[in-house]
Amino acid sequence: ALATNLVEPNASADELGSAARLQFSVANSSYDQGARDVAAAAAAGGAKNYSLAKIDAGESAAELWMQWKDMTAKAKSGDTPDAAETNWQAAGSVAKKLAAIDAANVQFLRANWLSSRRLVEAMRTSEDTAAAEAEASVAVDTARQVIKLRPAQQAFNSDLSISLTAKGDLLFRNEKLADAKSSYEEALGLAQAAVKATPNDRSQGDLYTTLIKVGSVNAKSGDAAAARVNFKTA
Repeated sequence: ALATNLVEPNASADELGSAARLQFSVANSSYDQGARDVAAAAAAGGAKNYSLAKIDAGESAAELWMQWKDMTAKAKSGDTPDAAETNWQAAGSVAKKLAAIDAANVQFLRANWLSSRRLVEAMRTSEDTAAAEAEASVAVDTARQVIKLRPAQQAFNSDLSISLTAKGDLLFRNEKLADAKSSYEEALGLAQAAVKATPNDRSQGDLYTTLIKVGSVNAKSGDAAAARVNFKTA
């Protein structure tokens, strides 16, 4: 509601851009609650403000965003003849178009991250481990971009931790132990910070899991002493 106060005839590009990003956040929330019409209206309002702010393809932002949400719903449903990998690849293609429209929009960037994350899971299930490893790196890079926009938001650090762990799992499986260790250890640092910031069951559980993974790669690398320390801490 406050964002609408920014949308005046003489509003600056920055104000219009801010209002647009907020409207897409409203659209995202509404869609996830099943209010597709409300989501579409909010997305359309955001697209209008993109256009006023001189950002290209404003109208297509709304169309693409709704298309991406529909694709993700299809991919998650599981009751489609298309493979999950195919659906997430399609969703990722649309998400990249959204990010190209506004790289400062957290919703659009996170759409890229989620598409990559789910694509990694689908590829891993289909035993396409080489492609999954490459896509895992994309997910990690995208999560870092989101954090740059919202460095204080713990949820986005969690996104990065999830992707680092998934990447570590693939590297570990592919016998790339040094790289797996590096990925796990960065995830461990994030897990420790999360426990310090919010010491609850979830953060403690994530820390436990990450310690086990770091210990496992230590053990397989022949560093029994380090493995013992991490397992004991877990």
